[in-house]
Amino acid sequence: MGHWFAKPRSPRQEAWSNTARTVIVFGVLAVVILVAWGGVSALRPAPRVAAAATDRPRLVFLGAGRCRPCQAMEPVRKALRDKYASELIVEYHDVWKDPEPGHRFGIRTIPTTIFFGPDGEELLRRQGYLSEEDIVNKWRELGYPLKKGTPHVENE
Repeated sequence: MGHWFAKPRSPRQEAWSNTARTVIVFGVLAVVILVAWGGVSALRPAPRVAAAATDRPRLVFLGAGRCRPCQAMEPVRKALRDKYASELIVEYHDVWKDPEPGHRFGIRTIPTTIFFGPDGEELLRRQGYLSEEDIVNKWRELGYPLKKGTPHVENE
């Protein structure tokens, strides 16, 4: 018998209540397992990627030709490549045409810009539009002040 303030439950109500509790418990358990196992990628930080060592720092742009913010960054990318080619390697990968670099660098959105030191260590990763000034300032903050050099085309 229940408390004087509790309304008695029928066997059907009791069975429904137990089923609902079971579903909720298993749902919460499934979410915990997915997060612990790594099945929810949005909750994991982007992997730090190592690149081949070079004689200069390297800037990797990952985007796509039909992506509006990526299109807006195209003149920035070309200006950096032309102005700072003696000091900086500039790469571009269209991840809609070739998704492999996107997987290799572990990107989640485009455009993504990754800054690598000459030793190949990832120094910084930024998502979204960056102006030429923003990129040059980031290199300065990272200890690589860029000066305009002789043009040299590395990879387009």
